[in-house]
Amino acid sequence: MLAAAALDLGIKTDNHFICNGGYTLSNGHTVSCWEKEGHGEEDMQLALANSCNPYFTALGQQLGGQTIL
Repeated sequence: MLAAAALDLGIKTDNHFICNGGYTLSNGHTVSCWEKEGHGEEDMQLALANSCNPYFTALGQQLGGQTIL
């Protein structure tokens, strides 16, 4: 859903995100990746293939709550 929303809004999908095994939100909660060591550098295509939760958490932050709703 987040990938489709980003594509629909024209958000750049070839940007490179560094998955280091987690993504920490402003409230201190960390969303962990299933790959404990992280996937390293990813774009949306790799994040989809790797099912990378930190990538999509960061993307959700970029999209914002209203867009996701």
